[in-house]
Formats: sequence, C-alpha cells, structure tokens
Amino acid sequence: MEEKLAIFGGPKTIINDPIWPQYNEKEKELLVKCLEDSVGCTTDARPVGYNIEFEKRFAEYHKRKFAVACSNCTQGLEAALEIADLGPSDEILVTPYTFMASVSSIMRVGAVPVFVDIDPETICMDIDKIEEAITPNTKAILIVHFAGYMIDMKHLKEIANRFKLLIIEDAAQAHGASRDGYFPGEFSSGALFSFQRNKNMAAAEGGMFITDNEDLEKKFREFIWHGTRQGGPEGHFRISSNLRITDFQSAVLLAQLEKLDEQNKKRMKECDFLDTIMREIEGFNPVHYDKMDVHPRHLYPFKIDREYWKDIQKQKILDCMRAEGIRCGAGYSYPLYKNPVFENKNFSKYYYKANKEAFDSGKLDFSKLYLPNVEQVCKEIIFIPHFVFLENYNIAERIGSALFKISKSKSLLK
Repeated sequence: MEEKLAIFGGPKTIINDPIWPQYNEKEKELLVKCLEDSVGCTTDARPVGYNIEFEKRFAEYHKRKFAVACSNCTQGLEAALEIADLGPSDEILVTPYTFMASVSSIMRVGAVPVFVDIDPETICMDIDKIEEAITPNTKAILIVHFAGYMIDMKHLKEIANRFKLLIIEDAAQAHGASRDGYFPGEFSSGALFSFQRNKNMAAAEGGMFITDNEDLEKKFREFIWHGTRQGGPEGHFRISSNLRITDFQSAVLLAQLEKLDEQNKKRMKECDFLDTIMREIEGFNPVHYDKMDVHPRHLYPFKIDREYWKDIQKQKILDCMRAEGIRCGAGYSYPLYKNPVFENKNFSKYYYKANKEAFDSGKLDFSKLYLPNVEQVCKEIIFIPHFVFLENYNIAERIGSALFKISKSKSLLK
C-alpha cells in the first residue's frame, strides 16, 4: 500500500533549514571594530578600512588582479556597461532565463537586449545559438552564470574574438565557481558578483567587480565615486553616481569569505549525492553540471518529467514537496521577455528617443518572440536553495526520500 503524502495526512519528512546568512563571532567582532574605528567612507575615490582588505582578498581568491566593491550587482552591471561605452543602438546578447537585473542594466545604459535561447541541460545561454543572433549592431555578450554554473568560457571567448564582441559576466550566483582551472573574469572584461541576502556570500546588499584590466578597474572605481579619480587631480571627470559599498558590509563579507570554501564543498557533496539519488527516482531529472571544478550550487535545479506526470501541474508537485518539508521554488514562471514591462513597453522617454530605429524595426517588440527551450524549462524546472544543503544531517538522502515518496504517490495527486 502506497504511503500517503503529508499533504493528504501522511507522515512528514522533517527538513529544517539552517539560518541564512550564517554568522558567528567573527562577523560580530569585525562589525564592532568597524563601528569603533568609524571609518565608514571617504570622499577621495579610494577604498578604506575593511573595504581595502576585502577587495584584495576577493580578487586573490578568484585569481584576478583587481577588485572593486560596490553598492550591489545590478548597479555594478550598469557601471561595467557604461565604462565599456555601450549605449543606444548597441545590441547586447543576454539569456531569457535570469533575474531582471541582467536585462535592466542593459536598458539603463540605453542599449538593446537581444535574447538568446538557453541550453536546457545547463539553464544558461546556449553557446551554439549565439552566432545566429549576431548582427552588425551586436557589441557585447552579457553572460549569466545561472545557479553558479559556468558555461564553456573558452569557447565563448573564441566566438567573441571572431566577431569582436565584449564579454561581461553576471556572476551574481557564482561565488568561488571555477571550471577547467579558471574563475570568472578570466575570459572577459570583468565579472560582477552579488552579496544580496540570499547569495552564497551575504551582507544584505553589496556587489563586486573583478577584472585583470587595470584601466577598467580605474574607470569602474571612478564611476562609482561620482567621477572622481583615486590618487588623481581634484574634480569630477564624468557624470556618474554614488555606488559605493560601506565598510560595515565589507567587514561582514570578509568573515563570509573565510567560510566560502567549506560551504561550497558541503553544497557540492550533498548536491552530487542528490544527483545520484534522483537518477533512480521516476519523474525527476537532475540538471547536468559536468566539467565544473567548483560548483557553488547557489540553486539546485532539477526538472520534472512531463511524460511521467502528464496532466499533473508543477504547482501540485511543489505543494507536495513543501508539505514533505522541502524548501523549494518554481523558478521563473515565464521567460524574461514576457514580463509586463516589455508587454506594456513601460520605458523612459529617453530610451524611446535613443532607440527609435530599434523600435521602428521591431527589435524591441518581444510580443511574438518564442524561444522553445526556455519556454519548456519554465514549465519543468524546480529549485532548491543553496542554504538547504548546509544542513548537517543527511540532507540529500532526506530530500531524495521525500521525492521518492512523491513519485510513488502520483496516483494521489490526480
């Protein structure tokens, strides 16, 4: 006799989430010291206090020459695009399966986003579909390391070089990620990270730009400091903004960086084990993350097998998972290009004027856009957040047990 699901009154598998962000006495010690030192920020375009140490260590950790901490990843992306002199009529290739910031940053500098379909096995932009999206107006590729997975950046760089395109990396979810011996920023102008509260390193908010290009490091720092130059003459040399991080955030993030290796190893171990378990469970398919040296597993995505579940909706499966004690999410319900802002064309007057040609040609009309892989993935994907895998008691086995129970109880869900 089939065991009833908790949603139907059966026993529940108890899975307790750890507190996130995790913290200990180190964060408290550095925060108090920061408060006592009263460094905060200065006004001459140079990092101060814990900002100095955090930038140095974060760059070294990812084997980059330079790092500049900023207010958040979104504004960091805008700054990176701005200092690359990208703007109106410039087309930038981007994935349709990502958070809005990846695309809003493109549009905030006045450029035109061009959506490239994803690889359903990686949930990242499909490299093999890039060339067909390139036009004479294409100037850059904004690649997103979704859930912490890095695509083949060497291959991407070959394409970019052939077409003389800039690469900028949205590494918001890829703290400590490495593939084939390289980290984010190796084959691009630079990579942007996020320290928003759900990320693998968290200080409520914050961002970081890492690069090997000293000129870009100086331009980025100038941009986030009202156009003033570190160690240079007095005055403002460009119209920009205040996108600085605080010393308090850098203090917390220094302590968080010390934990990253251990936490990433724990996530990888548990997620790899869950991959193995899930392959033996009908109705669920893990997403393959091959060729990664370190996969930070910001999210654990897996797909429901539509043939197995047939007319049972994804939401019903999510309800059962939650009833069984599994923290999970549905991911994006539709591709980014179907968001209301694009349907309603709620853009600024400046954007309309700056991109009249793109509007007239239909480049910014996504109403008829249909990219099959991302459309299908939106129906199939389920996520488990990274902090679940830091729980100390056989977490992969317990999640697998709950999923097995759901799979065998399929008849109860009709």
